[in-house]
Amino acid sequence: MEEQSIVVMGAGYVGLASGVCLASIGHKVVCVDKNKAVIDRIKLGNPHIYEKGLASLLSRVLKSGRFVATTDLRSAMDGVNGVLICVGTPTIKGKLDLTNLKQATAAIAEKINDQDGVVSVVVKSTVLPGVTDTFVRKTIQENLPDPDTQFGLGMNPEFLREGEAISDFMEPDRLIFGYEDENARSFLQKLYSPWSCEKVFVNSRTAELIKYANNALLAAQISTINEIKQNPPSRSA
Repeated sequence: MEEQSIVVMGAGYVGLASGVCLASIGHKVVCVDKNKAVIDRIKLGNPHIYEKGLASLLSRVLKSGRFVATTDLRSAMDGVNGVLICVGTPTIKGKLDLTNLKQATAAIAEKINDQDGVVSVVVKSTVLPGVTDTFVRKTIQENLPDPDTQFGLGMNPEFLREGEAISDFMEPDRLIFGYEDENARSFLQKLYSPWSCEKVFVNSRTAELIKYANNALLAAQISTINEIKQNPPSRSA
């Protein structure tokens, strides 16, 4: 495995679980969040969310030095290969709120130009098809001091169940790699090289659609089960 140095932007449910798992298999991970109280807890090995096995795994990667938590994006970006954006994208009044995504992407872009090599920006947040290759790309380009700076762009959706996020991340049945260029494709290949499950390479819009299709299918299954439970078929006389 070729070790990758990465920044995980966002220490929420997806960001913390993903960062800790990636550090546990040998990558160097810096988890960045603007919430100092959350970062302080993580530094002490006391995660602010409950996930089975997360606390022990967090303590292990903190001791190994492969996982660091900070509020300082500038220092975190030093020498990284890629950034995983794991910030919240809540639905407000029926519309996806991309405020957090825009702020995170802009902050990352301002630091990309300071790097010696190519940095790949990969979205893990749930977004509508077309957000990565339009909204995210435009935000990066608008905030680059040098518009000709080369960067990678991709989308890597998560399929984590609450309570089972660690096992789901470490033992997935498939991985979806959405990429807009060879920089992002190569980064994702190296990042997930230890996994032997099926790896599906598509463009970012297809990756985004797969995530929504998966969510829709799960919602339909849950709704159907609930409907049957509440209105069981009557027994014939």
